[in-house]
Amino acid sequence: MDAAAGLDVPISEPSAMKTRPQRRERPVSAPAAQADRTSAPRSAPLESNFSIPAAIPDSPAAIPVEAPGTGSGDVPITAAANVVATEPTPVPAASAAAMVAATGTAAATSVADLFTDLLAPIREFFEGAALLVRRTFFNQAPTLDPIQLTGQSEGTITGVIGAVDPEGDPLVYSISQAPRYGSAVVDTDGTYTYTPGPGFTGIDSFIVEAADTGFHINLLDLFRAAGTSANVAVAQGASIARVQFEFVYRYGAQFWSSEARAALESVATTLSTYLVVDSPVTVTFDVTGESSSMSATLASAGSDLVGSDPGFLRTVVQNKILTGADANGADADGTISWNFGRTWDYGRTVADNQYDFQSTAMHELLHTLGFLSNTDRPGANTGLSWTVFDSYLVTSGGTAVIGGDYRWNSAYNTNMLGGSGGLYFGGPNAVAAYGGPVPLYTPSPWDAGSSISHLDDRTFTGSNQKLMNAVVDLGRGVRIISPVEVAILEDLGYTLTPGTGSVAWALIGVVFIRRRRRRD
Repeated sequence: MDAAAGLDVPISEPSAMKTRPQRRERPVSAPAAQADRTSAPRSAPLESNFSIPAAIPDSPAAIPVEAPGTGSGDVPITAAANVVATEPTPVPAASAAAMVAATGTAAATSVADLFTDLLAPIREFFEGAALLVRRTFFNQAPTLDPIQLTGQSEGTITGVIGAVDPEGDPLVYSISQAPRYGSAVVDTDGTYTYTPGPGFTGIDSFIVEAADTGFHINLLDLFRAAGTSANVAVAQGASIARVQFEFVYRYGAQFWSSEARAALESVATTLSTYLVVDSPVTVTFDVTGESSSMSATLASAGSDLVGSDPGFLRTVVQNKILTGADANGADADGTISWNFGRTWDYGRTVADNQYDFQSTAMHELLHTLGFLSNTDRPGANTGLSWTVFDSYLVTSGGTAVIGGDYRWNSAYNTNMLGGSGGLYFGGPNAVAAYGGPVPLYTPSPWDAGSSISHLDDRTFTGSNQKLMNAVVDLGRGVRIISPVEVAILEDLGYTLTPGTGSVAWALIGVVFIRRRRRRD
C-alpha cells in the first residue's frame, strides 16, 4: 500500500498496498485538503521521495606518489678499450636482403613522421577551435562531490567540495545556505573549513554553489544554471548512528536542478539529526519530476506498507528506520514526485509569489515516516490493513473507530466528513502534548489523499498553523515541527533527539500523500 502526502495543498489519502496507503494530497482550495498539503489559493500539492550523502570517511585516502627514480634518464656509454680495426665479414645474401627491407621500413617511417610533424599544427588548431566552440556554445556545468576529510571525532572539520569542470574553467565558490550549528568557509582551491559551535556533536550541513567563470551558454541546454549546488554534510562524534537518505532521480530528472536536489538533501540531513537509531540505516527513494501548471498538486510522497495482513502496519520507510530491517529488498523504500510547474524558492527566504520548497519537502518526508492514514472515502473502508497512524483514530470523546478485529465501524462514516465533531488523533503522547485528542483534517466532500492524513486546517490557523496542515499558501511556509507533531511521531514509534520539544529547521517521506496549493 502507498500513502501519498503533500504540503499546503489537500493531499490524497494513502492507498492500500501489500497495503500501500493512498497518496495524501493538499488541495489548492482552502483547508479542505486531505492528508497532503496541496490545495490553497496560492499553493499546490506535493509528493515526496529523497537521499543523503554516503558515509563520511574517517580520513583522506593516501595517494601513492611515485618518486623520481633511477629507472629513467640517460644511460652513460663507455667506449671499449683497445679496439682493433678488423676486416669486415662478408654478409650472406639473405642477410643483405633483410637489411634492404629494414632500410625501406625506416624510410617509410621517416615519411610518416614527416607528415605527422607537418599536420600537428593543423590538428592542434582544430582541437583548440573545437574546445573554444564547446566552451563557448556547449559549456557544461561543473560537478560537485563533497567529502569530509578531518574532524570526525573533534575539533575543526575540513574537507573538499570535489568540484570538476568539464572544460577546465576556473571555478568560483559561494555558500548559498549556511550551516545551523557552526560556521563554514570555502577557499578558492575548493577546500572547506567548518567550525562547530560550542558542544556540537552530531550532523550539520550547508549548501555550496560552484560556478565557472566567463560568458558561457549551452545551445543544448539554454536554461542551465550558471553554477551547480551541492549539500555538504558534516558529522562529528564517532559513536553516532544516523539515518541516511538516498535519492535516485528517475523519470523527469531533468526538472530536478542541482539547486533543488541540494535543498531536498539538506532537508533530509536536518531530519536525520532528530531521529535516534541504534545502528546506521539508509532509506532510499525513487524521485520523479514533472512540470504542470494545471495541477493542484505541489508534491507527493509514498511508501508501501510492510504487508497486507490484517492489522496496523508500518510503512517500509518507517519499519526500516525503527528496526533496520529491509521489508522490500532491492526496491526503493519510498517515492517522491514533485511538480515544478509552480514557482519554487529553495532557500531560507521565500518571496510572496513563490512556494516554500524546504517546508514542503519536510512535510512530504514526514508522511513517508508514517504520518498518514490508509482510510478511504465513507462506505469504502472494507479492508483490514491499516497504518499505525490509523490505530489512534478516535472521536472527540476518545472512542476508537477501528475495532479490535481491524474492521471500520461504519457508524462513524459521518465523522469522516466532519460530522459529529470529525475525527482525532488519540495517541497518548499527542494527547498529553495537546491536552486532548488532536483534530484531524475531515473536509466535506471527502478529499482523497488529504482527508484524515493531516492536521485540521480549520483548527490550526494563523500563527498556530502547523507543518502537517493539509493546505499551503504562497510565501514562506511553516518550518517548525511543533510539540504536538513531535508527540505524534513518538506515538508512531520514533525516538527523537533529547530536547526536541519543538523542532525548527530549514528543510526536511512515504505513504502517498500529496500537498496541494490552496484553491482560489
